[in-house]
Amino acid sequence: MSTSRLTTTSYVVLGMLAMRGPSTSYQLKRAVGRSVGYFWPFPHAQLYSEPKRLVELGLLDVQTEEEGRRRQTFSVTGAGLTALRRWLREPSEDPSRSAISAS
Repeated sequence: MSTSRLTTTSYVVLGMLAMRGPSTSYQLKRAVGRSVGYFWPFPHAQLYSEPKRLVELGLLDVQTEEEGRRRQTFSVTGAGLTALRRWLREPSEDPSRSAISAS
């Protein structure tokens, strides 16, 4: 899997799931809105499409409710954690990356 296909939003999703544990897209949107969303702007609508793309890349797993609203709950895979850790180790001039790497 090439990490060149990953975007900043990809890493936000991977990082939030690594920290919070399994979450729906709505839960991700709320968590981002209360945390990195204050200083790391991006279209929050991507938090609904990006997890599905990351599932296709093997970086997330998805569980779908069999009844009711059929919510999808996403969780990070071992490959997803590896990609996130690799990205966090890369040098960056982006101050938002530096703040996240230091935590």
